[in-house]
Amino acid sequence: MSEPLLDIEDLVVTYGAGDTAKVALDHVSLRLEKGQFTAVVGESGSGKTTLANVVVGLLPESAHTHATTAVLDGHGILGLSERQWSGLRGSTVGLVPQDPGASLNPVRTIGAQLAEVFELRNLKLSRSEVRRRSIELLEQVEIDNPERRLRQYPGELSGGMRQRVLIAIAFGLNPKLLVADEPTSALDVTVQSQVLRVLDRLVAEHGTTVLFVTHDIGVATDHASRIVVMRDGRVVEQGDVESVVTEPRSEYTRTLIGRIREVTPPAPLPTRTDSDEVVRVSAITKEFRVKGRIVHRAVDGVDLSVRRGETVALVGESGSGKSTTAKMIIGLTTPTGGTVEVLGRNVARLGHRERRHHWREVQFVYQNPDSALDPRWSIRQILDEPLRSFGIGDAALRKQRIEQALGSVNLPAGSLDKYAAELSGG
Repeated sequence: MSEPLLDIEDLVVTYGAGDTAKVALDHVSLRLEKGQFTAVVGESGSGKTTLANVVVGLLPESAHTHATTAVLDGHGILGLSERQWSGLRGSTVGLVPQDPGASLNPVRTIGAQLAEVFELRNLKLSRSEVRRRSIELLEQVEIDNPERRLRQYPGELSGGMRQRVLIAIAFGLNPKLLVADEPTSALDVTVQSQVLRVLDRLVAEHGTTVLFVTHDIGVATDHASRIVVMRDGRVVEQGDVESVVTEPRSEYTRTLIGRIREVTPPAPLPTRTDSDEVVRVSAITKEFRVKGRIVHRAVDGVDLSVRRGETVALVGESGSGKSTTAKMIIGLTTPTGGTVEVLGRNVARLGHRERRHHWREVQFVYQNPDSALDPRWSIRQILDEPLRSFGIGDAALRKQRIEQALGSVNLPAGSLDKYAAELSGG
């Protein structure tokens, strides 16, 4: 039997020391055969991302590690220097991170960031060869008009396109092992399906071994050949997909699988009247200027009505204008044409005082928490800021409201004094 590409046995990762030490991974064992697609599944805080960071050498300096075995393609991976890791990243192991907003440089073009893949490996390619290979990579991940995309910046691409750029970068040097850390968690289901289809095809074409980290066991069963289930830093079950799904040994695994099969019946629709209309969007357009005179129309003549108590889903492919439409509704960007009315008010014509009142009544859940949460503030400070800004209550009342908000999303009270980077993506 051939040697596995990745062999980890009894891996322990801790942060801190003594009585205050926190165990992130508790005697975890993992074996990846060459060409195998393995999914690591678990809820937020289960240790999935810590395991992925061990494999790509991205643990913080505060982490302490030891294991009976930790070998990647014949190389021991614990205690390596950054210089040694730089020799492995790219050709031996590649990473598709969770958040393209935090992973792509916002002030460098897509072309410059793809070119960096070849420059860092000192391949000595000509400028025309780098451009040709960069275009090929974008074509492989099914990004349209790749020549134009090379000149664009990450902020000019949709979330799904940015995620596919990260996949292109990861495949730039054809790594033997690809680690994908929740690569679709910030995407809607339509775009998620497109990105996963691209990933499946590239993996099959290149014969790549994959370690796919996800909280969604449904996604895992659709794409992986083997599943590892984690909880509280431990592996509670692992095996091929069919055996884990049909004959799960762990109660926790049975709970996760049960969630796949749950089907929520449609809620009864309440009676509506014209006076119930909360949002009215009429023939809105949004144009962006690209490189001087070139105009890109992101939204073209959209009409939309949302009534009180109604949930309306905006669905479409990457770059279809969903996020731009949402930003125009909340007032984060102004339509080029048409009107947006929320609660009877034309959003584009609101003055400063009216706009503050509008933003108290209309809220926005951002796609990427890493780019939306201030990394220098604690969770308590982040939650307190809007309450103070709108003059809501005294310190005691704000504290109560913050704790209630935290409890409503099932986060422990201890999270308040942590920073965003100390929490898992979920």
